[in-house]
Amino acid sequence: MDFISFASFLSIVLVAVVVTPFDSADVTLCVIKNVTGLPCAGCGLTRAFVYLMHGNIQSAVKHNPLIIPVGLLLVLYFLRSALLAIWRIEFDVKLSAIARLTLIVASGLAVLAVWLKKLG
Repeated sequence: MDFISFASFLSIVLVAVVVTPFDSADVTLCVIKNVTGLPCAGCGLTRAFVYLMHGNIQSAVKHNPLIIPVGLLLVLYFLRSALLAIWRIEFDVKLSAIARLTLIVASGLAVLAVWLKKLG
């Protein structure tokens, strides 16, 4: 399973590098936006990821500022998958209950702030 995760992630990154970034918001895969007409907090993350893979951080953040923490998590996931798939090195990050709660609250507030900005 570790190799499949690693290969899947690597495939997604390669597709994002090959695809040309675009700014059109006419077509969306977001179910929430298609049903309600309102953007969700994650709207624009796919385009942001493509821009990030092309090295255009400014455009990536413009499409969705959550790409920064999501991108960092993806890098950590990629490294963990690579360590497991290639070298069979397993590691887990242990967080205290306070650290976990702080991350959850901070993440929730960040998502809420991005969503409110997109609505406004």
